[in-house]
Amino acid sequence: AVKFLRAPDGFFNDFIRNKKAIFLLLAAILGAYLFMLLFWPFALVSPLKHPLESLTVFSKYNFDSGSLFNGTRPHYWELPWNYLPTWIYVTTPLFICCTAFLLPVIIYKWKSFSQMVNSDLLLCMLFTSVFPVFYIVFKQSNVYDGWRHVLFTYPSLCVCCACIWYGTLRILQSISSYFKIAAMALLGLLMLEPALYMANNHKFETFYFSPAIGGVKGAWGKFDIDYYGTSLRYAVEWIATHSDSLEKGPAGKIRVRCFYGERISVDHYIEKYPNLEYVMANEGSLDWDYSIVQPVQAKHDSTLFSHWPPKGLVHQIEVDGTPIVAIARNYNKDLKKEVDKFSISDSKDLVALINAGVKYYQVGDFFNCITASERALEIDPKNCIALNNAASAFNNLYLFDEGIAYCKKALELKPDFELAKGNIQVALERKKQAGNLQKDGVANNYLNLSLIYFNLHEYDKCIAASQKVIALRPLDAAAYNNMCASYNELKEYDKAIRACEKAVEINPTFDLARNNLNAIKQAKASGR
Repeated sequence: AVKFLRAPDGFFNDFIRNKKAIFLLLAAILGAYLFMLLFWPFALVSPLKHPLESLTVFSKYNFDSGSLFNGTRPHYWELPWNYLPTWIYVTTPLFICCTAFLLPVIIYKWKSFSQMVNSDLLLCMLFTSVFPVFYIVFKQSNVYDGWRHVLFTYPSLCVCCACIWYGTLRILQSISSYFKIAAMALLGLLMLEPALYMANNHKFETFYFSPAIGGVKGAWGKFDIDYYGTSLRYAVEWIATHSDSLEKGPAGKIRVRCFYGERISVDHYIEKYPNLEYVMANEGSLDWDYSIVQPVQAKHDSTLFSHWPPKGLVHQIEVDGTPIVAIARNYNKDLKKEVDKFSISDSKDLVALINAGVKYYQVGDFFNCITASERALEIDPKNCIALNNAASAFNNLYLFDEGIAYCKKALELKPDFELAKGNIQVALERKKQAGNLQKDGVANNYLNLSLIYFNLHEYDKCIAASQKVIALRPLDAAAYNNMCASYNELKEYDKAIRACEKAVEINPTFDLARNNLNAIKQAKASGR
C-alpha cells in the first residue's frame, strides 16, 4: 500500500510521455510470458498457439465435478452467474468485504482520495482483481470446487482494500479525528475475528468461512469445507498416535481405507508409520480396520450429511465445533460375527431372514444375501423388501438381468418403492457398461448362484443360471453338472443324461459328473 502513495505525476501521464516506460512494460510482459513457458510444457511446444488454444478450451471446459454450492450440487451447465462472487464472499474476512461500503465515501471525495493514493495504479490493480471474475461470469465458463481458479486475483484485491481503507481513514481525519478513531476501531474489530479464528484453529486456517454465513458451522452442508483433503493428515496422525488401543488386521497392522480422493493423498502420510497400512476396500468389506470419512464424500453419498456421524465413529476432528473429518472402525466385523451365528436353512422367521439378508449385504456377502432373501420369498412371495435386497445383491455381482427382474417384481407390487426404483436404474446404467466386464468373473457368479438355487430346491432357476454360465463359458463342466443334478431332481432323465455326458466330455476326470451320470442311468432304467 505504501507504493500507492501519490507520485508527483500520474502513472498514465508518465506512460504517454516516457517511451522508456513503454519499453519496460513490454519487456516485463515478455519476460513474464517466457518465465511462464518454462513451467508449462504444453505451451513450450508451441508458445503462441497452445496458450490461445488452452484459453479457448478452458473457457468452455466440460468437466462436471458436482461441487456443493449453497446446499445444492448443480451441474457445470447449471452454475448460477453468482457462483464465483458467492464463494469469494463466504470465504473472505469481513474487513475485505466491508470495503465495498467505503466506495460511496471514496467516490464522493475522489479528488481528495486521489491526492493521497495513486489512483491510476489503484484502478489497474482493481482491474486485475475484478476483470478475471467478470470475464468468467460473462463467458459462462466452467468453474468448480470453490474459487480456486481465480485465487490469483486475491493479492490484488487485498492491496486495493488496503489502499481504500488508508484513503478513507485520511479523509475521515480531515473531517474529524473522532471519525478516524471510530473507523480504526471498526477495522480493528473486523480484523480481530479472522485473527482469533487462526489462533483457535491453527493448522485449519484454510477452512475459514465468513461469520456472515455463520462461519464453518454455517457452511456445513452448504459448501465443501475441505475439498483438498487437508484434514487427512491429521486423521492419519490421530490413528498412529492411538494405534496401541485400536484394532489391528491379521498382519498386526492397522488397515486404513479412505474412499474420497486420490490414493496418494492419504498414503503419503500413512507410509510414514510402519504400523499402518493403506488398503483399497469397499465399505462393506472386512478387509479394513478403520476408515477416514470426509464430509466432502457427500458428493457420492447424498445421505452422508443427514446420517452424520458415520457408523462406527471412534473420533472426529472439529473446527469451531463442526466436524471436518471422522475416523470410523469397521462395524461390519460385528455384523459378520452376528450373521455367522444365523442359520438360513433352519430359520422360518420372515423378519429374521430379511434382516439377515440386509446384514449379509452390508458385510459384502452377496450370495448369502440372495439365499436369505430367497428363503424369505418362499415364506412371502410378495415381500418387496426381500425382492429389493436380492436385486441389490445381484447388481453387486454384475448379474444385472436378475437385478432388473427382481426390481420389476417389487415395483409391480409397490409402484412407489423408491429403493427398487433406484436399484433398477443402477442395474440399467451398469448393464450398458457390461461389455467392459470380465466374462469369467460374471460366469463364476452365475455358477455360485446356480448352487444356491439347487440347495434351495429351485431347480428351474438353477438350470437357468447354469445356462448363463455356459453362454459365457461354453466349456464349463461344473455348470453342465449342476444342470444335470437339477434335471435329475425334476425327473427329466434324458436332459440330465445329455448334460452329464457333456460335463464328462469336457472333463473326463470329473468324478462327480461321472457318478451322477451312472446314478441317473440306473434311475431311468428302474423307472424311478
